[in-house]
Amino acid sequence: MKGLFSDNSQLYQQACPDYSAEILEAVLKYVPERQLAWDCGAGSGQFTQWLAPQLQNVICRAASAEHSGLPDHSADLITVP
Repeated sequence: MKGLFSDNSQLYQQACPDYSAEILEAVLKYVPERQLAWDCGAGSGQFTQWLAPQLQNVICRAASAEHSGLPDHSADLITVP
């Protein structure tokens, strides 16, 4: 993944919108259990940084559900930013 964002990282950071606390709060309203989140396709990890303090474990894997390596029904939250 490093190669995808290294060459023009400052341009990427300028062009990519950041997330807000309001967005995170809106998402977490629907997450009563906060043991495990799967941030699918996290890219540079901007949303992952918002999730990490709110959940016990956050896993970043760019894979389909069938190839995630996670047991069925194990994630309390799945995000695809």
